[in-house]
Amino acid sequence: MGLMDRTNVVDLDHLDAYTGGDPAVRSEILSIFQHQAEMWVRLLDTQNGDEGFADGVHTIKGAARGIGAWPLAEVCEGIERKAAAGDLSLAEKAVGAGQIREALDQVLSDISVIEHKSALQSLRTSS
Repeated sequence: MGLMDRTNVVDLDHLDAYTGGDPAVRSEILSIFQHQAEMWVRLLDTQNGDEGFADGVHTIKGAARGIGAWPLAEVCEGIERKAAAGDLSLAEKAVGAGQIREALDQVLSDISVIEHKSALQSLRTSS
């Protein structure tokens, strides 16, 4: 299965409903997500205090839900639940941060595919 054939981790139906089906708005939302992802990853640094780490996890969860990246949101929600139940150890934070980064990488890869397909479609319709 090629990259273009794989199942999206971003729910395009949700994203289209969120953006009113406007490809330019969708592209802008996805671009903002991509740019902010770099900042969010820094929040997951295990050296951050519990509050900083929890804020990062919560922020990523909300952004993921906004674009319909349900698998990423679920990973964040699980880690957020564990953090709310008590302090996470440094090792548990590191594992959680790794899980979030892996899911986030899948979303960012998916966004690249979505944007590529959108650019191709735009070229086809403008010809």
